[in-house]
Order: sequence, then C-alpha cells, then structure tokens
Amino acid sequence: MPLHPVNPSPHLDAPLAAGYSAGPVERRFVRRQMARGPHKDVFSNLTQALGLAKEGVDRIVQATAAPRFELLYQLSRLTPAERALRRLGPLRAKELRRFVGHAQLQHSAAPGEFELLQQSSGPLLSCAPRFADSPADLQHPAPQPLQLPGPAHYAALLRRVEVLGGSSAVLVSGQRALYDLREFDRERRFRYSDEGLHGYRGDVCAVKRQGQGPDIARAIHLGGNYAWNYYHFLVELLPRMRAVDQLDLDPTIPLLVDQIHLEIPQHLALLNALNRDQRPLVAMQPAVRYRVEQLYYCSFPSLVVPNYQRISDMRATDTLLDVAALNYVRDRLRQQAATAAVAAAAWPKRVYLSRKKASDRRKFNEDQVLAALQPLGVVAVRPEELSAVEQISLFGAAELVVGGSGAAFANLLFCQPGCKALILAKERLQVGLFSGLAAVAGVDLLYATASAAAGSDSPDPHGEFAIDASRLASLVAAWLEQSARPIG
Repeated sequence: MPLHPVNPSPHLDAPLAAGYSAGPVERRFVRRQMARGPHKDVFSNLTQALGLAKEGVDRIVQATAAPRFELLYQLSRLTPAERALRRLGPLRAKELRRFVGHAQLQHSAAPGEFELLQQSSGPLLSCAPRFADSPADLQHPAPQPLQLPGPAHYAALLRRVEVLGGSSAVLVSGQRALYDLREFDRERRFRYSDEGLHGYRGDVCAVKRQGQGPDIARAIHLGGNYAWNYYHFLVELLPRMRAVDQLDLDPTIPLLVDQIHLEIPQHLALLNALNRDQRPLVAMQPAVRYRVEQLYYCSFPSLVVPNYQRISDMRATDTLLDVAALNYVRDRLRQQAATAAVAAAAWPKRVYLSRKKASDRRKFNEDQVLAALQPLGVVAVRPEELSAVEQISLFGAAELVVGGSGAAFANLLFCQPGCKALILAKERLQVGLFSGLAAVAGVDLLYATASAAAGSDSPDPHGEFAIDASRLASLVAAWLEQSARPIG
C-alpha cells in the first residue's frame, strides 16, 4: 500500500473521548488527588489525557480518519493508565509536570515532517510450535511455515522530532507519538512496555520526562523497547541495519542506540560487526528525551509481540518474521565468526543450555534433566559466559541443542539446517518466537512441556515447573534418528 501523508485533525482543542470508564478504585484515587491543592490542575490535565475526566487544558491531537500513513505506532507492553496514576500520586505538582507529558498515539504524520526514502513489501514468515512429550508424539506431522502479508517496510527522514531512550516512540509536532506496529494490534490483545512511556489508554499515552539530553543534528534511529533482551535485539533491532546499508547514507551520521548495548559485551560486538561503515555510536539513557533535527528512521522488518493482555490470547501468527532481513544478519555475523580464531571442532555437538545463572523465571529441575541426557552425549554450556562470536560458533557446530525457554534460543538463527533443538517449557502455548526463527534456519524444533507445575496454580508461563527427565531422555533418543530440511 502506498504511503499517504495525512493532514492533522482540525479539531486540535476538542475534548478527548478515549472511551475509557474508570473503575471505582481509580475514580476514588483521582478524586483524592485532585482535591489536594497543588495537584489539582496537574491531575486534571493528566486524567484528561488518559480519558478519566471530561475537561483538560493540554492540547491533545486526535487521530484522523484520513488514509493511513504507514509510519505507525508500535507500542510494547505499556503500563495501564490507572496504575500509572497510582505511581505518580506521591509526586509534587512541579515534579509531575517535568515527569509526564501527553501524546496522542497516531497513525499519521503531517506534510513536511517526513520524507519517504524507501519502501518495500512482501510476505512475512510465521510457524506454529510443535509439541512432543513422548516418542509417540513424533509421529504427528510438524506444522508448516506460513507466508502471511505484513505492513510495508519503510525508511524515512523525519525532521525536528524527539526520541526517547529505551523506547520505540518518536515524538513529532502537535504532541503526537509515532510508534510502529500500533495498527497491528487491531484487536487490542497485546500488552506493551516501553521505557519512555509511563501509561496508556486507547490511543493516548503518558510520556516520561526523565531529563533532556543534548540536541542532535543528524542520527539514524536504532533504539527500541526491550533493547536489553537478546532475542529482541537480534531479531528486531539488528535487522534494521539492512535498510541502513541500503540507504547508503553519509558514514559520519551516527547510530542512535540505547545505552544498554554499550554495557553488554555481546550486544556491542554484534552491533559493531553489522556497523559496515563504522558509524559513531550515540547512546541514549532510559526515558531521556533527545531532540533530533534530522532523524533517519527504518521500520522494524519483523513483527514481534512482547506480551499479552491474556495468556489465552497468544497466537503463533502474531510473530511475523522477515526472512531476507534475518538472513542478512545471519550471513554477516556468520562471516564475522568464521574469520575469528574460534575453532568449531572445540564445541560439543550436543549442547545443553544451562540456566543456572539465569533469572529466576522459568526455573525447573535442571539437574535431573541434564543427568538423564548426559548418556546421550549432551554437554552443559552457559551461553552468557561466551562471547558473541563464541555463541555463533557454538550454535553453528551443534547437531542438538536442548534447554529451558529463554532468549539464548535466538541463536537458532546461526544453526546449520537439520540441527535439532528442544525447548523445555511449562505449558503448551501458541508462541511463534522460536518456531518461526527455527523455520527460517531450517532447524527441527520441538517443545517438551512440564509433567507437573511446581509452586502455585497461577497461569504464569514464566513460573516454576518440572520435567519428567526419563521420559524426556526417551524422546530425545528416538528423535535423534530423524532429520529436518531448511525453509526459505
């Protein structure tokens, strides 16, 4: 679909009708805060922006009904507005004014604010997960990858905008926030998080004001929410470098990246490996705002949902991967790893990814599982202790990779076609994060789920669980006789 610039709504000062009905707790909270002298005007403005009151003095630009412009708003698990209000309650009025701004989540940009530099469209790949808890389950046919339509991928030059550290949002004039993939969530099933946005309701968000960074003349935006997560970094952020290289911009234009990438050695190494023109890196602090006179913005090639309003709403087709962009990342990084002094022969062929030093999420009976798999030649490895090049080499040499669900499985992208991967999870969820990535690389991926949940009965997919170790060993032994072929 071609891009169409859209004029801003003429009703700039019209009261906002967000369609949100606050519950009794929220109404009591707002009434108490508005009754406190110095907070009164501030909370009147804030509640207006969040759809909790009829009156407000801050101008909110409403979304237009004009043809859609592909510069969309892509949020990622924002905090609900009512919880944002509770957290902001103790702040004084002056502090609150500095901390929170208002922005309307728009699907349009005004003429003169942007210049379209590049646009392409094509199908994106999705694949449902395959589950097997016993050798008999291996007889069931594997889900086939799907080629599904996705939004147009574009690169644009945005003028006189603000960006926020740890955020995918770009703030343009008229208190509007451009955010890719916002339109993808048409059913409002997703739950977003973003270090630059404090809360949202409908199309209105509260924007953090945690300091103002130095003004920047020109930059290429490579920031985004969930920047700290290795999967999102590898699958969402780094593939944008393909479009950057295609634009062939002045090599002195810096890359605007989140500070966390400079603090995690593996992130920095991968970023430098894909930085073909050795552009300077300018770091953004979380939630700090930076004015940029000319911002080159490349949209996210793949669509990845970080979280959901309800776990039951998960669908494998919510993850749509751009095969060409991922192949670009894989080929470039494999080449870098091949030139490094890391011998593939030094790595075990059958790898167990230990989560001993990982977070407390998704804990399971790892010692029992590893003991049951060791007779099959499986060797434990801690990926967080390996450099980026070593991780690429490890996965590239493996014929079998087993481990608890986690971001380390993003390295499936570097596996050879026919490699087998087994992810241990608490329950059978229709999540396409790793199954789609496995389909891109030609990896034969299985999920084995818990024999019984440990701890509470809460529907938390990140909670503790237990795996039947002996049954798992039988499954792996039978499965090693099978093969896979590459996709795409």
